[in-house]
Amino acid sequence: MEPSKISETEEIPVKTASSLPKPIASAIAEVRHFAGTFGGLFLVWSMGYFNVSWFWILAGAVVVAWKRRHGKARDIVIRSQNMVAESEAMQILQRLEDLPSWVYFPDIERAEWLNKLVKQLWPYINSYVEAYLRDTVEPMVCQNLPSFLQSFHFETINLGRQSPKITGVKVFTEHTKRDEILMDLEIFYGGDCDIDVVIKRFKAGIRDLQVRGKLRVVFKPLLAKAPFFGAISMHFHTTPKIIFNLTNMADILDMPGLNGMLDNIIRDQISRLLVLPNRLVIPLMDDTDVTSLKYPEPQGVLRICVKAGRDLLSGDIGIMKKGKSDPYAVLHVGSQTFKTKVIENDLNPTWNEYYEAVIHSCQGQVMDIAVFDEDPGNKDDPLGNNHLPVSSVARKGYIDAWFPLQDVATGEILLQLKWFSLFSSKEILQDILEQNRAIESRVVDHVPLSSALLMVKLDSASSLPTQNKNSVSDLPNPHCVLTVGSVTKQSQTITDTVDPAWEEGFEFLVKNPGVQNLDAQIVDSESSKPIGSVNIDLVRVMNAPHMTLEMQPFKLDNSGPRSTLNLRICLRILKSGMLTDVENEFDDGDDISVVEPADAADNETTGSGVTDIHTETSPVHSDVEEVIKSHDDNRATEVESSVSQLRQRAVTGSAAGAKINMTVRYNASHNKLIAVVHKIQNLIPLDSETTANPYVRLYLLPDRSKSGRRKTDVIKHSLNPVFEETFEFHCPPSEFVERTLDIAVKTELSFLHTGKNELGFASINLSKLNNSTTVTDWYHLNSSPGC
Repeated sequence: MEPSKISETEEIPVKTASSLPKPIASAIAEVRHFAGTFGGLFLVWSMGYFNVSWFWILAGAVVVAWKRRHGKARDIVIRSQNMVAESEAMQILQRLEDLPSWVYFPDIERAEWLNKLVKQLWPYINSYVEAYLRDTVEPMVCQNLPSFLQSFHFETINLGRQSPKITGVKVFTEHTKRDEILMDLEIFYGGDCDIDVVIKRFKAGIRDLQVRGKLRVVFKPLLAKAPFFGAISMHFHTTPKIIFNLTNMADILDMPGLNGMLDNIIRDQISRLLVLPNRLVIPLMDDTDVTSLKYPEPQGVLRICVKAGRDLLSGDIGIMKKGKSDPYAVLHVGSQTFKTKVIENDLNPTWNEYYEAVIHSCQGQVMDIAVFDEDPGNKDDPLGNNHLPVSSVARKGYIDAWFPLQDVATGEILLQLKWFSLFSSKEILQDILEQNRAIESRVVDHVPLSSALLMVKLDSASSLPTQNKNSVSDLPNPHCVLTVGSVTKQSQTITDTVDPAWEEGFEFLVKNPGVQNLDAQIVDSESSKPIGSVNIDLVRVMNAPHMTLEMQPFKLDNSGPRSTLNLRICLRILKSGMLTDVENEFDDGDDISVVEPADAADNETTGSGVTDIHTETSPVHSDVEEVIKSHDDNRATEVESSVSQLRQRAVTGSAAGAKINMTVRYNASHNKLIAVVHKIQNLIPLDSETTANPYVRLYLLPDRSKSGRRKTDVIKHSLNPVFEETFEFHCPPSEFVERTLDIAVKTELSFLHTGKNELGFASINLSKLNNSTTVTDWYHLNSSPGC
């Protein structure tokens, strides 16, 4: 018996619809069913009475059918995940391929004790979240809504009885800073929440909310006195996956065209709160500098060039000719989103578009790429995706390669990725500007590339003038608008004060700090009138010690006689190259694999004495050449040694006999084994032939079913065929070491030819591979299977 536990939980009661007595719940269900039936019949009668066109009846039937089908699939997912949340044993029995991370990753712990702790604290967490949503989120949403919708408010906030499940915990004990503890929590929430909002007289709600994601928790700074750390900060590296059902008036949005818009709105709001660079910081000591924890200096900048795609799927159906797609690409890096232009009717599009993303933490940060076929009037069709760890780019400094698109049969995307570290040295600025001008001159669509990163800490303002307005108070409701070039960012609004304290941080990518300014303007949100401004030349910041103007008051123009704005302004120059402290960073356990590096002629040269290294350069190209230009002799020696080994392996593998070149890697997040067939050399034709029409057949043993077979295209009349084809096999982590990739090289025979068509066999035992690395190698072909 645990009477104390029950009494403590009942201090904050949680009521849900599921707690109603069965007779009442049954009666309510019957009434709802009768009301729905009566409403449907009355609607049909009304349409006949008013002579409504049959087109509207058909359109309504289509919408209802779509909603039923869409809702049924979503309800199945929600019900199954609710069952998973209630029983981890059921989760293991139901879906072995979706085992928690602690099952197959030894550095991730189960920590069931933490789930018991969260369950006991859940009623109190419920109250904290309710206060946070009402006090923080509600004003933020109102600020971004049009004036006629600013009656928005939360009516009901109840997270339900079911607490979140922490399915894995990883604490980083090595290569971390001395004054911090880093912890990753894999969180799954599948509860019976009840959240209702009201706008004017309309009520909308969310039920059956499902959230899954990896939450980074940072304890910093560590102290020599209780509670031993000054604050707890939390953030997601990427937007968590969210599924939910809508109720009341919000159910109108659950139809084609509108449901995607709602998903994007919710995704954006969560990104603004908890996805990098945004953080939730909970101070535990009065003297903790919350602003420095919430807005730390970024680690660097990632420049992305989306060059082209090839062999994309055909999303449109052609009647008189082969169908094509209207492809575009979408990139997500934390809360930053980029979208390319649409290329019409092209399966091999060329974009050549540049984007720049500010990276606050390489570890765990992933760049998500998705390619879509634009379909106006309908949901855009997916053409494949990929997920690239940012830490791999930072370690290499520069990558220019074709990447395979996953979850589709065919398709690749050509990306150029370049890492820029931050330096407080203005002497290197001129070289960076010249490099950027050289790139811009080669791009048809002019794109302004950045040479510096400006970080502004907006602290507070003082002695602002009052406003003569027809309201209860003459005190202003100030917010600050910061502008650099064409980029404008706005702070939150502080109501009824002449001394607002914002304590916010902002970042701006700057094209040329030698000629640009920072413009700060304070505006009264109620009247939309400016009440003060200041303009600061970035040259002044560049000439300051360490290129930083420490926190100081700036006199406001067109304001009160003593009005000031308190700012801290820091400027950093972008310099390309590998992350300087890469040896001190902990590894993510993941790396980038590519189909093939891009042509050397297309590579971007830095001209600044840094190393430009392709990712996963494989023996696909016999002449492996890497240019070593690093100033670090030790690092240069390591790179030269690895390239020498790579050359030696390629030469040794091609010494004698027929052989096949393949890349094998494992995608743990999608439970997929990915095999890339590159090429074959030195094939021996059949006795009666002088050439061959080779193709490659693959099985992931022990599965020899027809659905488990993969086959390349046939290359006509070649004994050294090049395929460059990618295949995927479903493979749960628990089965990885038990599987074998069976390879057979065959030749296509004419219908008059009888006899065998096998040219050689090979096999790859997965138990000898590391499922966290990518392997590219040559494999000798044997005359019979199993040799």
